[in-house]
Amino acid sequence: MKSHAVYMPVYQMVPGERVSEHFANQITIPLSAGSVCNFTEEASAKLEWFEDWVTKGLPGKAGMVA
Repeated sequence: MKSHAVYMPVYQMVPGERVSEHFANQITIPLSAGSVCNFTEEASAKLEWFEDWVTKGLPGKAGMVA
């Protein structure tokens, strides 16, 4: 559920309030726009290590574009 709630505003650029409405109307799960925001922040924090890993790995690698 969290991944779907994060996917919609991040990738599809659906506003948090619309995501909340979608969950309530289509999936019958009450979810506030604030929860959508919190889920997105949580996902972002969990991916910081990956961003650092990619950023550190790019400079100096042959054939890779920075």
